[in-house]
This record gives sequence, C-alpha cells and structure tokens, in this order.
Amino acid sequence: MSALLAGKRVLVTRPKGQAESLVRSLQRLGATASLLPAMRIAPIEDTSVLDAALKSLSSYDWVVFTSVNGVVAIAQRMDMLQVPRSEISALNIAVIGPKTGSACETLFRRPDLIPQSFVSERLAEELGDVSGKRFLLLRADNARPNLRTNLIGKGAWTDEIAAYHALPTGEDIDVEQPMPEYITLTSAESARAVASTLERLGLDWMSRSFLVCIGPITADAVADMGYKVAAVADPYTEEGLINALVGLALLVEQAHV
Repeated sequence: MSALLAGKRVLVTRPKGQAESLVRSLQRLGATASLLPAMRIAPIEDTSVLDAALKSLSSYDWVVFTSVNGVVAIAQRMDMLQVPRSEISALNIAVIGPKTGSACETLFRRPDLIPQSFVSERLAEELGDVSGKRFLLLRADNARPNLRTNLIGKGAWTDEIAAYHALPTGEDIDVEQPMPEYITLTSAESARAVASTLERLGLDWMSRSFLVCIGPITADAVADMGYKVAAVADPYTEEGLINALVGLALLVEQAHV
C-alpha cells in the first residue's frame, strides 16, 4: 500500500493549515507532494450582521455549517461576543461533510444531519419539509447561493450570512520545480485561483497534469474553465480524493505498460 504513489509528483492546493493531513497521506503513499495554497481564510471586517444573528439565535430553528472554517469562525466569534456556545447546540444543526461534522461535535455538539452526498443540493433534499422553518446559513462570503435558493423554494425563511472570507492568496511557487503529474483541487474557488496563479506564472500545468477533484461542484468549475477532469472523488472527502488519485495513477501506469 505504501508505494502506490511512489515517485509521483502531486500538487496540493488547499489553504495553509488545512493541507497538512493530505500532504502527509500522499507522502505515506510514496508521492512527492508540493504545496500551492490557492486560498486563505480571513475574518470578515464588518461583523455587524453576523453579530446580530448570533445574539438572536433563539429566533432560528436550524443552523447550517458547510465547512470546518465556518464552524471555527463562529465558535471564535461567539466566544468574543460572550454568547454561550450552548445557544447553537440548542438549535437543530446540519452540516456538509464528515470533517465539518467532527469540528461541530468538538466545538458545539454532534450535528443532527449530515447528508449522504456532501453537497448543498442533497442537504436541502434530506431536510424534508422545511416550510415555515427559520434557517441560519453560516458560510464563506463567496459561497454558491443554491442552498439558500433551494430552501426558500421549499418555503423556509432563510438568512445566509458570511462567517469568513475565502480569498485567493496570490502566492507564487518555484517555477523551476518539475511539473506535477497530478493536481488535487478541493473547491471551485480554489480551482479558479490555482488556474489564475499558474496562468500568471506562465505555467500550463492545468492543461498538462491530471486534475483530481474532490467532488462534482469542483469538477464542474474545472470543466467550465476548459480543462479536463481526470478523476472525481467519491465520497467527496479527503479519503475519497486520495483513493481517486491512487486509482487514476494505477490506470495511468497500466496504460503505459
């Protein structure tokens, strides 16, 4: 198992502070993993709308977290405002993805709902009848609006509030390093940021490397930019991403035999 990615060059594009586990897993499989943090997480400057919502949590039926970053940002902001975390725990909690669920359990409590497919469309489906229910969606400032739209379409009253910024880092990489054989992409925003950075540096890696996406939303964004997706994780998790990469690498090797 340890040599499945022996000698493979993999570019990891997750933000600093979130890429370590993926890099370590790839290295254990024998890969040479380099890092291009496409996005950085930053606090929002104007917290007035967020603060007002956190001070009136009892007016909501559900709170929804779609990322670990959102869970952490909200816990930190509630502590700063001296709003007891138990006020979140008193609500119904829905999250997208097991890592978000684990963060929620650590900082608040175990969520009531994690959809089987880790995309917001499935979350709206699995919530069932939400007519008249009041939802607080705590997300990145550039999150897709589809979850709010779907919930409103089902009759829910919905506030979508930015909990944090997800911003392009603008960081450069060593252009003299060998081109990676594989690039892992873990969100639509990071895929666009990676493409922009590489284009600015005059590197055509997105066209020449195998692009491995964590899920269909990311894959759609990559395809919309005109690049070919080589593999998509299933499930849409870090483990799924690694398995998709390993499976793809084996197929590539077999094709060259």
